[in-house]
Amino acid sequence: MSDMVSKDNWPPDAEKGLFARLCQEAIFTETTLLWILWMGLSKEHPILPTETIDLAEHLIFRSQKSLVTLEKLEIIDLLFRLTEYKHPENICLPLK
Repeated sequence: MSDMVSKDNWPPDAEKGLFARLCQEAIFTETTLLWILWMGLSKEHPILPTETIDLAEHLIFRSQKSLVTLEKLEIIDLLFRLTEYKHPENICLPLK
């Protein structure tokens, strides 16, 4: 949190503890994880697949109050789809 505060001085020093506690007490659900992973696969959202996996990992580790139980196997499928290699769209490959 200190790296974010240094850039824009928000939240104020008096409220840093409150915001940190609220972020740790937030409930993290399986549906939230699904939405985050879908955003990483979509081309409409400006988030890279690697950033999506990092974000999901941080959110899971930060959710102390609620343990995430994975009942939908779609999450595993989305994780595999996020890690597959996709060549850049603007690359010109030679024809055989």
